[in-house]
Amino acid sequence: GKESAFWEYMTIGLPKDSPRTICRWTSSERLALQDDALVNESFENAAWRRRQLTNHRQSATSDPSNNNNVSSRRFLHYLDLVCSRTLKGRDGSRNLVPIIDNANHCPAEAGGGAFVVDTINDSISLIAGNRGVKAGEAVTLDYGGRRSEDYLLHYGFVPDRCPSDSVMVRVGSNGDDRAGVMTKVRWDDCSNFGGHADENLRMACSSLLASYETSLGEDVSLLSTVGSVVRNAQEEEALRAALNYRIAKKSLLSQAA
Repeated sequence: GKESAFWEYMTIGLPKDSPRTICRWTSSERLALQDDALVNESFENAAWRRRQLTNHRQSATSDPSNNNNVSSRRFLHYLDLVCSRTLKGRDGSRNLVPIIDNANHCPAEAGGGAFVVDTINDSISLIAGNRGVKAGEAVTLDYGGRRSEDYLLHYGFVPDRCPSDSVMVRVGSNGDDRAGVMTKVRWDDCSNFGGHADENLRMACSSLLASYETSLGEDVSLLSTVGSVVRNAQEEEALRAALNYRIAKKSLLSQAA
């Protein structure tokens, strides 16, 4: 609340809008992900978010001196900002670091920087990427090796390129995946031309690709015309994110197959 030492920074220093992560999507928007496991994970995140709000309300009710008149909507807004902008220290603690926590994502190979924790001097520094930063350019930060679903769950977007992405597929023998073992497929596992080295895994990837409601090509085509099939900017943003997610996963599966 306003009594907090961080109030001014929270209201002025951080971005005005919190990310609209998939835990805030509508049911129809979630269905566009074509991923039941991710939808279930988003429900778990939404439930955690509601629990934090409940705890906030109970704290304000039980202790009148702690009643800071922060509305539920504003509390959730700040909660989303904190969850998407904190930096994790070596001891596992999470910190809001002025200026650095405003840095948007850019992969290291495209010039994104990194933050360094100095425990001796009790400081955190942002190191520019290997391309440097010219005057007037944005200083960016590589958010680290995450899956596409992690970006959607915590930041509300899918990066254009996600080399750390992975897909779980059920791999059986002789193309029978019903009693197979769940196996992680990564970009590093796939050659440029021959797909994955394991034939059974290649067959599993092909089977999973065929199970989707739409093909990779159809998703790419829909992404180029998404503005003409939705009613408002919020729906367009969600559908674009869902399509980018589908394209990322199907591209990896296609490469592996």
